[in-house]
Amino acid sequence: MATKSTTTAKTAVKAAAKSAVKSVAKAAMKPPAKPPARSRAAAPRRASAAGPAPAALPAANANRREDILVAAAQLFSEKGFEGATMRDIASAVNMLSGSLFYHFSSKEELFFAVYEAGITQMTRAVQSALEKETDPWKRLEAAAVAHLQTLLKSPFSAAIAPGLSLVAARLRPSLIASRNEYDDLFKSLLEALPLPSGVNRRLMRLQILGALNWTPYWYQEDRTHSPAQIARHLVAMLRQQIGPSLLDERKRTRS
Repeated sequence: MATKSTTTAKTAVKAAAKSAVKSVAKAAMKPPAKPPARSRAAAPRRASAAGPAPAALPAANANRREDILVAAAQLFSEKGFEGATMRDIASAVNMLSGSLFYHFSSKEELFFAVYEAGITQMTRAVQSALEKETDPWKRLEAAAVAHLQTLLKSPFSAAIAPGLSLVAARLRPSLIASRNEYDDLFKSLLEALPLPSGVNRRLMRLQILGALNWTPYWYQEDRTHSPAQIARHLVAMLRQQIGPSLLDERKRTRS
């Protein structure tokens, strides 16, 4: 879909990428620890037969990894999993394509890292928002607000918002398992709601998440409604539709 609103949303995502990625890529997507590099003073004059130790500093590696994740998220969004190549991603971060494999052994591993970063960021945002609320409807509203705010500012949202349509079929089972862990948060929120007996909570959950996840395709930052207002309106609309049915059911129970 190549609309003006889509382009605006992607531009906003790309502009926010550098600041949003720091907390997630460092904590959730931290690469396996490597032995600390020796200082120049302690290094031998000649390399051993096994070859020299890696020269890159751990901090530099972590920063480089962040840049790769952001660039990959953008390219996966634009070209899909099959269309985006490791050469494209390496070029976007001014890196030789061979050097990219130092950080990720395959494109599949890189996509998993992008997807996991997005899911981790969403989970932390929602969990933090839920700590402040106890009322079931207020908790659902807080979760929806946190979900949408994160979705619209995260550099990874462009890759995770369309769901699994971007991904090769062979990768979907592992990604579905990761996504389901996040969906369980909303499942528990829907289970806690006082709903009429005829309401299908699973369908309601899918409808809420579907509406929220589609927002990046039409949202424009310069318009009057903020992400929080959009999310609250969605929950309020659902609550208003369900309210009369719940009231009627309670009256029938009492009579």
